[in-house]
Amino acid sequence: SNDGDASSSFRKGLAIARTLLNDTPIVLLDEPESALDMESDHCIINLIREYRGKRTVVIVAHRPSYVREADRVIVMNRGSISFDGTPEEMAKAAEAAE
Repeated sequence: SNDGDASSSFRKGLAIARTLLNDTPIVLLDEPESALDMESDHCIINLIREYRGKRTVVIVAHRPSYVREADRVIVMNRGSISFDGTPEEMAKAAEAAE
């Protein structure tokens, strides 16, 4: 049901927000965008922006909006690093591959 999805989205968003609001030097977010509605997703991205330069935030993500927030992007393919660079460098590499 949609109520279950909304409740799940709220709980996940709340858990991520709590994690980001705790005073920890390193935060790991594994696919934070999954099961979040757009408003919660934007709030999480804003928190990530707020902590830039203050904490190390490691994000496992597929959504471009999260990748763009990174200082460094590492792409894994079958257990090996296939790309390591900035989001801008990744975009240029993707354009060149087309």
